[in-house]
Amino acid sequence: SGGGARREEEIEDLYPRAERLGHEIDIQLEALESGADRSDEMRNAVSRNINRLAHDVAALEGAAARVVGNKRGLWRSRVRVLSDKSASLRASLEKFLHVEYRRSQEQRARDDLFAGGTGAAVQMEASAREHDSLLRSNRMMDEIIGHSHTMLGTLRDQGDTLKAARRKVLDIANSLGLSTSIMRMVERRTTADRVVVYTGMVLILLLIWWLFLAGGGDAAADASAALGDDESR
Repeated sequence: SGGGARREEEIEDLYPRAERLGHEIDIQLEALESGADRSDEMRNAVSRNINRLAHDVAALEGAAARVVGNKRGLWRSRVRVLSDKSASLRASLEKFLHVEYRRSQEQRARDDLFAGGTGAAVQMEASAREHDSLLRSNRMMDEIIGHSHTMLGTLRDQGDTLKAARRKVLDIANSLGLSTSIMRMVERRTTADRVVVYTGMVLILLLIWWLFLAGGGDAAADASAALGDDESR
């Protein structure tokens, strides 16, 4: 059909762009890890590109779910590989930033000790705990978003199945001359299914927001507790 052809053209345009972006991130990460370019500009560029890639992967997952015919399985497999690559690139950047953060904190603590400063070790420990908590929250959010994309894809498939089933029921009803009351019953069931789908989407978004707030609160509590210990000493 025309709609199916347009969807396939959409994914065929988007997929090569996402692949090129993934290759560009590979080069940028190699420059960071090798020390060729560890500037803040490069780190920000890598972070932005990884976020762009994650956005493109989400769009590809939705487009692949709407492809009709035998090519749907092929596109889903290709998008899954790209999704795994996106997750791997994000993990590599987080690992690099974590190592760099630890190194800078240790260097700062050594400088403070040589300069006769007090409380440097406790402050470093508090900062490290806060950083670790933020990283855990970030990974948790990525996992939740990944699960949400999968659930949304499943809901789209179920919606397509319900639409197809509704069309078949209407065709059969017309051919058999069923009563108007039965036709309305089918339409009410379709509306109820749609309400269930939208309600599920809203609940997922509320869960993601709640977990994001809870993760940020844990990080602030860890940092406050560490600073309180330092003052009591």
